[in-house]
Amino acid sequence: MVYRFFFSYAWNNRGRPVERFYDDLAEGVRKLVGGMDPASFRDRVTMEAGTDWPQALLQALKTSQVLVLLLSPDYVRSEFCGKEFQVFLERVKNVKTGPPALPVPLFILPVIWVPILATETIPAPLARLQLEDDAFPKDYADRGLESLAKRRDKTAYNEVIQTLATRIVRAAAGDRLPPLDRYDSSDEIPNAFVTSQPLGRSSDDEHTPVQRKTGVRCVYVAPKRKEIEKLKEAHVFPNGRARPQRTNTASYSDVDGWHWQPFHPPPPVEIGSLVQQLAMSLPYREIPLGDEEQPEWNVDDIIRKLVLAANNDQIILLVVDAWAGYVERYEELLRKFDIAVPMNGAAVLVPWNEGDGDTVKWAEDLTRQLRVLFKTRYFGILPSPFLKPRITSIEEFRDVVPGVLEVIRITIESFRAAQGPIIESTRATPQVRSSRILPNE
Repeated sequence: MVYRFFFSYAWNNRGRPVERFYDDLAEGVRKLVGGMDPASFRDRVTMEAGTDWPQALLQALKTSQVLVLLLSPDYVRSEFCGKEFQVFLERVKNVKTGPPALPVPLFILPVIWVPILATETIPAPLARLQLEDDAFPKDYADRGLESLAKRRDKTAYNEVIQTLATRIVRAAAGDRLPPLDRYDSSDEIPNAFVTSQPLGRSSDDEHTPVQRKTGVRCVYVAPKRKEIEKLKEAHVFPNGRARPQRTNTASYSDVDGWHWQPFHPPPPVEIGSLVQQLAMSLPYREIPLGDEEQPEWNVDDIIRKLVLAANNDQIILLVVDAWAGYVERYEELLRKFDIAVPMNGAAVLVPWNEGDGDTVKWAEDLTRQLRVLFKTRYFGILPSPFLKPRITSIEEFRDVVPGVLEVIRITIESFRAAQGPIIESTRATPQVRSSRILPNE
């Protein structure tokens, strides 16, 4: 089967926003062309159970008519994404050498998923593409499509979907991008993002010094509205204490913690948008929390991601709703985080709305629960410098976030400098992750 587009994304960017974007784009293309045949290829979604995935993926790479790639800092660091890009580069080169020649953007469509900062280097083959586009909404290039996808108003997001779907259909019409007749396995494909790598070969040098780029990995630990509404019911613990009751749920979102508005009223500012603005000086990525409808997500998986990120010199930023400590799965997450994630590389920030009647009424209980959940981050009665258990205004939050991130960044870089250069193998070691086998990214 020849697919209309191949969906290429970094494994570290996977999550509900990416899945929704893929589904929306595939449906947009399907509506334009009609019929029920699959219009696109995406590893886990497209391959049936029992399929020999490497051959299925290779075949899709060699024959799909358009490459849709989700550009992000993780994408340019992914060896596997570099291989996928390389195949399409070679196919486009082939079509350009013979009539009728079509321009590259018709066959390779980059989507800015998470913006790459000016301080970071974009591989030359990607830099040659037109990344900013007047056909897309005004703030698409600055904020990225992931940010647009999380907004309640989907107007801008839907504009991007419609534009991309139309371009895919136009480019894929007539099967004008020829298939590639080389590469029998993914091991043979060079990484297009590594300019020093000979075509079709891996580097002979097994070990190369690696300079890690410190960034921010953020988790928003705030329940969704349907979860927090469970706290409206009265409940008494075995020790005789009453559980705090949450009667006002206006600040919570039906989507996820990114949309939580901790200082509402006033003003109605979503915490995810605020943090992204304050963390702009560092590479930023959210580690999203799923829900019960996502069976592959669980507390231990989130903890594993956080520990891995911390071990790779990333700043961990946990933004916590104090009420989350009384919702079972969030309570478990916070307890395990306190034990597993190093203190000096992680900040815990707790926005606290003193204009909220429930929070004022139950302040003593909420504070006590925070002390229980983050017991290793208290020195006697005092919190550690990287635990801010009561941030009472947006103004204070704006002051705290940049300062905490800068202190942790300096701490990480000082420790890294004392250790000397990191030596890591440049040879890919396959890992089994769900139904896709990928090199380390």
